[in-house]
Amino acid sequence: MHGSPVRNHHQPPLLLNAHFDTVSVSPGGSDDGANVAVLLDVLEVLASAREPLHHNLMLLFNGAEELGMLGSKAFAGSGGWANSYRAFINLDACGSGGRELLFRASPHSGPLLRAYLAAAPHPSLNVIGEEFDAWGLLGSMFTDYSVFKQHAPGIDMAQVRNGWVYHTHNDS
Repeated sequence: MHGSPVRNHHQPPLLLNAHFDTVSVSPGGSDDGANVAVLLDVLEVLASAREPLHHNLMLLFNGAEELGMLGSKAFAGSGGWANSYRAFINLDACGSGGRELLFRASPHSGPLLRAYLAAAPHPSLNVIGEEFDAWGLLGSMFTDYSVFKQHAPGIDMAQVRNGWVYHTHNDS
């Protein structure tokens, strides 16, 4: 990488998140191993980039999401730069395949949604999940998204195909 990795050192970062834990009966291939691999791939691409980034990024690999989002809560409660992100993208799974479905978007996430629609060759989204969450149909402890949206606007994405393997021994 030539020069500085980012063009604006003082700009608040975009937070990208995936959790590395799973439930005890599952190998966690999709929930959430696949998305940890996505973030590692992002790191590899960034490490080999020749041009500086236009925006700062913060990648978070957290644990204990399945135990009540303890990792994201600890991160959010640590203060300082941990709460400096201006927006976030949470990557999770409730199935074992297919493309990521953007299923929740917090208030004021319009710029993220526009960026997603501009960049995704085949966008897949339906933000009805945000309404289900507001109505209490998803429960407050659904994904790390619930923690991060208290600090900044964001979107929640998940693999949804083959939901029958979610949290089972077949999630490999």
